[in-house]
Amino acid sequence: MKIYMDNFKAWNKILESYQEKGSPIGESLYFNFKDSYVYFGSKEGTGRMRFNFEKELTEENISNFFISTSKFLNIATQYDYLNLTDKLVFTNGKDKYKIAVIQDDSKIDCSFITNTKFEKNLPLNKEAIEKIVKALLFTSKDEANANYRNIFIQQKTICSLTTKTPMYEAPIEIDEDIYLSLNVAKTIIQVGFVRDGCSLMTNAGVNKKIVSRDEELEIIVPGSSSVEFPQNKNAKFIENYSYSTFVKLETETLIKVLSVLRSYFNDVLNSKITLTIDDDINIKVEDSTNSIERHVPYLEVSEELKGKMYSISGAKVEQALSVLKGKELFIMLPTEDTSPIVNFYNDNTQHLLISRFKNE
Repeated sequence: MKIYMDNFKAWNKILESYQEKGSPIGESLYFNFKDSYVYFGSKEGTGRMRFNFEKELTEENISNFFISTSKFLNIATQYDYLNLTDKLVFTNGKDKYKIAVIQDDSKIDCSFITNTKFEKNLPLNKEAIEKIVKALLFTSKDEANANYRNIFIQQKTICSLTTKTPMYEAPIEIDEDIYLSLNVAKTIIQVGFVRDGCSLMTNAGVNKKIVSRDEELEIIVPGSSSVEFPQNKNAKFIENYSYSTFVKLETETLIKVLSVLRSYFNDVLNSKITLTIDDDINIKVEDSTNSIERHVPYLEVSEELKGKMYSISGAKVEQALSVLKGKELFIMLPTEDTSPIVNFYNDNTQHLLISRFKNE
């Protein structure tokens, strides 16, 4: 029997990701020759991948088996195909690999994927997946608020946030209100980047199914329960950061200055920096032993902001600039000390909200 390695090469990162370490079955791929799928899974998700093979003899029948994922992929990625003998030995030319296998069909339920029904099918193109990548930067599996361990899509907007902010928001061409747990989002990215897109399938339950564009791979990933959408599309919430006062500057200039100051503000509590606006922007980092100042010219400023000082996390500003790549940067700043939110943006496609510190 000849087994082709093209799909194993394409999806090897996915196959490696979904393993249950410490379990002989959990660390294995299950070859099912009846339906031509390899099955895999862990507590993070369960999936299957189609594999292509040719029988050399009409009566050739090889029993299903489990085989170590890491050991098999180490071989598979070296060849375009492998021959498999009835003694379960993999060969290619003079090369031979005899790897321990487990033959016990009772240890897996292959019907789980086909029996779980999903009503909605949402195609995700490359642009949508890139938005998910950016949103994923602004949340964390260690986020204190479990609700925020998700990415939210509502009213054609993608949003992610943490308890301590920042909040990332951008338009997206998806006209559905859905949420993506971090595991679902990461799987979408993994699958979508291999084939420039994928499909997200949903139902009334929390589980979601990600299918590759060529339908060669499908994974069911558990989602989150009791999810509440954030208030980012609420008019009152939007009013909290939509100021008429702003400063405009060159993005690259600010990036370079912050990179110089990074070693200083990283040693300061909450990586705090202060920005004082006058004839330019004076950026200052100060602690008990150091006091560093850099001046950044601006392109435009609201007169009401002159003389104002703002304290903010330098690390969070750098994080914002990692996705705000435009030539010019706008920073919406409040004139009232009671308004804590600062809004960063460079066009109408995305923006970030960061909470500032109270001035001492």
